[in-house]
Amino acid sequence: CVAGLRGYQSVRLDHRESDQWQAHAGTEHGYKLVQLRQGQQAREAQGNKKAIGVTQRSSWPVYAFCVALMVLVSLPALAQLAGSVPDAEPEQDPYLEGLRAVSEGRTEDAKAIFAQLVANVPNHAAAWLELAILQCALGNKKEADALFDTIVERFKPAPTIFLEEIAKHRAEGCRGRPLQSRFSLTVERGFDSNVNQGASNSIFGFGSGAQRVELPLLPEYLPQKDRFSTVAIDYLRELSPNGTLGILQFRSRQYDALSRFSTTSLALGADTPWQFGRWQGSSGLMLSVLTLDQRLYQKQVNVQSRVKIPLSLPKNLQLQLVGGVSRTLYPSLVNYDATTYELKSVLSYQTENHRAQANIGVLKDLADANRIGGDRTGELANIQGRSRISDDIYLDWGWAFQHWQSKKAYSPGLIDQARNQRMQTFRAALSFPFQDKYSLQIEVRHVRNKENISLFEYRGNVIQASWQWQRF
Repeated sequence: CVAGLRGYQSVRLDHRESDQWQAHAGTEHGYKLVQLRQGQQAREAQGNKKAIGVTQRSSWPVYAFCVALMVLVSLPALAQLAGSVPDAEPEQDPYLEGLRAVSEGRTEDAKAIFAQLVANVPNHAAAWLELAILQCALGNKKEADALFDTIVERFKPAPTIFLEEIAKHRAEGCRGRPLQSRFSLTVERGFDSNVNQGASNSIFGFGSGAQRVELPLLPEYLPQKDRFSTVAIDYLRELSPNGTLGILQFRSRQYDALSRFSTTSLALGADTPWQFGRWQGSSGLMLSVLTLDQRLYQKQVNVQSRVKIPLSLPKNLQLQLVGGVSRTLYPSLVNYDATTYELKSVLSYQTENHRAQANIGVLKDLADANRIGGDRTGELANIQGRSRISDDIYLDWGWAFQHWQSKKAYSPGLIDQARNQRMQTFRAALSFPFQDKYSLQIEVRHVRNKENISLFEYRGNVIQASWQWQRF
């Protein structure tokens, strides 16, 4: 995720990298089926082929483990604040609500809150001052001067600190706060032990008993390793004083030898915060394209909304609900287009030197036309965090799990199993920031994809070093 100007974690394009590569790997594996089917056709006259049964495994251990992880994440805050959570939620303070809106960049919301507060409580001097400063920050000099005059007249003698603030803002001319932006450039160099997601088992077997057939896979369908270079650009800019963000993301990964797996992606989007009573959240739209071997491979539209659950949690914890829908098109492939729905809960924990986030959710992938395997249902869970080891060293870590269960047999008559995929990703990195704008990072990542069809089961390791420059 890319941190937004107000701390919002926007959707990164590379969070779908596994799905993109999986779809591509599915195409490569489609070529394997030609080889397998040729061997099978010579035996079809024997008949009586038996389907291979699929053993369904319960998902409850995954849910239990993820819930336990969330509890572990919250334990430090719970221990620190034990007994401090009130039995009943206190009445919301409009003044604090307005200050919160200012800190989150929702200046229009803050202006409305303070305007309502001074109408209801005319003697609330601090609310008058905040409203005047907001008008000044928005460039509304006439309205700000009128409010400054009202404060001086209404609250005689006005506190010295009020007079100093008024004099400072008048001297600056109320030109309005410029819209903020953030830019980062990242350059990576790394090694991937399994670029093509080659099968872990070099022999693929199907059928049973006398009908059992085992065929060796061609070398190109086994793991292939290579070095790579990556350039990534992230740009975020405020589009309005109320905190709406414009997002641009560019990413290009080029392999030294296996250039047919090189990818380039571009994403454009926007995200806007909102509030409805005590419910706060944001909604965003992202459009992206991806090329594979310099040819258009994927187009995607993603809509996502997140809402903060207004519960009385310890101050270090925050609970959110996130929902999204993605429409993915594959211009160069037949029967691969799909619509994916996602719903997950997000528990965040943050202190001065540590932060962590745990997610758990469900997925549904609806295929168009006659996609191999048909529709899919799934679950996801992950936990990630960052800890400050020293003033100049940070440890980033993470674990992610994703499960997909296809509805139909993968290739009836040849592979009669419905695909059951369970992928885990483990990640660890050390970051070394320096001179405020720069950082170096060394990262290792291990991917373990288990399947009931050995043709698709693979493992891979990535190690990479990156340099990043940021401008605010």
